[in-house]
Amino acid sequence: MLNPKVFTKELKERLETAKATGKRQELVDGDGLYLDITPGGATVWRYRYRLNGRREKITVGAYPKIGLAEARDHRAILAGRAAKSKHVEGVASPAQAREQEKQAERVAKLAGRVEDLGKRYLAHLRKRGRKASSIEWHVNSYIAPELGAIRTPELTADQIKRLCNKIKSKAPASAREVLGTIKRMMKFAIDDGLISSNPAADINPATYAPKESRERSLTIDELRAFLQGCEGGGVSPLVSAALRLILLTMARKNEVVKAPWSEFDLGRAMWELSAERTKNKKPHMVPLSAQAMAILKTIRPELDDEEPITNYSKWVFPGLAGKPLCDSTLNEALKSNQWFGLPHFTVHDLRRTASTILHEQGWNSDVIEKALNHTMPGVRGIYNRAEYLDQRREMLQAWANYLDALKAGAKIVSIGRGKAA
Repeated sequence: MLNPKVFTKELKERLETAKATGKRQELVDGDGLYLDITPGGATVWRYRYRLNGRREKITVGAYPKIGLAEARDHRAILAGRAAKSKHVEGVASPAQAREQEKQAERVAKLAGRVEDLGKRYLAHLRKRGRKASSIEWHVNSYIAPELGAIRTPELTADQIKRLCNKIKSKAPASAREVLGTIKRMMKFAIDDGLISSNPAADINPATYAPKESRERSLTIDELRAFLQGCEGGGVSPLVSAALRLILLTMARKNEVVKAPWSEFDLGRAMWELSAERTKNKKPHMVPLSAQAMAILKTIRPELDDEEPITNYSKWVFPGLAGKPLCDSTLNEALKSNQWFGLPHFTVHDLRRTASTILHEQGWNSDVIEKALNHTMPGVRGIYNRAEYLDQRREMLQAWANYLDALKAGAKIVSIGRGKAA
């Protein structure tokens, strides 16, 4: 071991040698402790040891802040920890423990505050092609103002509950939605390795508001407002066309926005969906009304003399990077337009609205269910294989005419069998 009396002299010589040769030097004390001397003259104590056949080393501290005697005391402590990690399963070695501490510090720094996490989460959603306007509203209007300054790993369930209770006093449904956003933000943080558990996971959303019913159907006046809003400039022409085509065909949202032109036979005014693209995994034929055909011809360049909505694409509703339009785009359009000034409704509610009105007008229930591509239950579903193609074509054309009259402001009264006066 180094003699403290001559330590300074030897160190001085090593420093001069390191600077002269431009090479790193080691001043060894013994039992794994040494002073690492850089060519620039920096001096750092390090402890080197073997553990299960592999060599590890750990930094003790800089000299002269830590002198020789103190460095030896550190070595004795580290040697004890190394021995314990060798014989006790699950105990980290000194170097491993130090690395774990550094990683925890890096994670804590990266996790930052809840406000920082909100920004990263929104950027993540946008990168995936989601507009996330409602999520951005939750973050900027509720989460960041109340919880933004809290470090993400320190956020607690009680703090989240206080925020949701505050929102509940004025808007229960918003409290439930904000809680959902926080849960997804925290899950994102877990997936990113920033936190180990979700503080919002066990908070029951029903505490703030019951889940919204999915039985929403637009009234006649609401449907008129929706139709007029679709052409009022509030939404893009492509989104407007998609929403109107869903209403005219009674097809599902993802069936429309992800439709390729190859499914359409415009000469026969027919849309043929493959089994792979339908919910019940059965092929489905959709007769196209004159109004649906007009929308399609407006979209596809070579089928219309006027300026088309899109450039040519294999998709009827093209999105980014050669992919079809994301179906969440329609949801975001409804939200950004505040549901056309109507009480909250979803794209799926357009199908339910069509079904409700057509039933009220006296159209055959089996024809309506077939138009919706529903699978009939029980024996009725097994034996009723009829496609009702002619009846559906008649019904969908009458439905399109009805919508045109409604949009124009006519006072329409249902009188049965799909007719109106």
